[in-house]
This record gives sequence, structure tokens and C-alpha cells, in this order.
Amino acid sequence: MMDSAAAAGESAMKCVNLGEDAMGLGELVDLLRDDEEVELRRNGVTIARLVRSSAPTLFPPDLSAFRGTLPVQPESAGEFMRKLRKRERY
Repeated sequence: MMDSAAAAGESAMKCVNLGEDAMGLGELVDLLRDDEEVELRRNGVTIARLVRSSAPTLFPPDLSAFRGTLPVQPESAGEFMRKLRKRERY
């Protein structure tokens, strides 16, 4: 069950009682996405507070331009490895 903590004189934070929780994780994440804080309670006692992360999401860089500058190999990787293994090692 979710109630508003604003009625109790606290900040406008959503409270979820785990004993009566009919919410799924997806609904809690939706609340966090909307910049709301969520307080998890068990038997009326706060056990956790969920807040939205302030860390930016990092994505790997786009390497397509770099890959375009690389020369095309004249032979397949398998053929290259066979030639490499045939050479003397020392």
C-alpha cells in the first residue's frame, strides 16, 4: 500500500509498506523516473529510501568513424593466424 508522507508533516515522498505492497518494481522505478523519492517501510518502520541517481548514464563512444580509417586486411584472420603459427617462434 502506498500513502503520501505529506499528510504526516513530512516532505512529499511516496511511502510503500512492504507488508501490503501490491506494487511491482517497475512501478517503483517509474516513480523514481519522475524524480520522486520512495520510502520503503516494514511494519510502519522505514527500512530504505530510494532516490533517483544523479550520476549521468555513460555510453561507449561511437567508433564508426575510427573504423573507417583502418586499412582493409588483405587476408582473413584464419589465414593470418596459420601463417603466424608456421613461422619460427624464436
